[in-house]
Amino acid sequence: MEKRILGVLGGQDVDDRLFKFWASSSHILVAADAGADLAMRHGVHPHAIVGDLDSVSSQALACGADIYKFENESTTDCDKLLSWVWGQGHRAITLIGVEGDRLDHVLSTLSSCARSPLRIQLVLRDGAGLVLKPGEHRLPGVPGQRISLLPIGVAKAFSVEGVRWPVQEVDFSLDRSLSISNEFASSQVSLRFSSGALLAVIESPNREPLDILNV
Repeated sequence: MEKRILGVLGGQDVDDRLFKFWASSSHILVAADAGADLAMRHGVHPHAIVGDLDSVSSQALACGADIYKFENESTTDCDKLLSWVWGQGHRAITLIGVEGDRLDHVLSTLSSCARSPLRIQLVLRDGAGLVLKPGEHRLPGVPGQRISLLPIGVAKAFSVEGVRWPVQEVDFSLDRSLSISNEFASSQVSLRFSSGALLAVIESPNREPLDILNV
């Protein structure tokens, strides 16, 4: 069975109940730099801490986690975490601590996810995000459930069906039309695109934990 990996970033806007759900349902918890402090504020000790270690506290570094320091300034701590997880032989990860008070950090995280070969899920306040690579994808839901589809860069020849407002064969980018607050028209959304990357954000009723990576 593939181990479930939880990667913790430094975004502060994480509900305690949500954090503890994901920590308890994961086999390995890896923190990116100061993400270790976020984990410990929620009463959870990471198994490993990865990054350039310029913002993590000495208390977190002394928590007993394995420490992996990488000083490459051309990559972010999120890049380092994703690269380390891939190098350990894992092929999928859920990231928490994505949202916070720094828009530039959020956009940088999406860029890191788009470049990584991992299958990546993002834990969000109101649901979950799934970073998709070129090909055909099917996402489960219920009629009326909201879904937004956001290109990371340009998603070429993008189409989506099974939603209230379908899209057919467009080059999808942030400076063109988007699919925001669309809705499931059935129990499954089908989409495809030929190149680029895409973020699918699915809303969770009542902010319950939503896992769209392991379905």
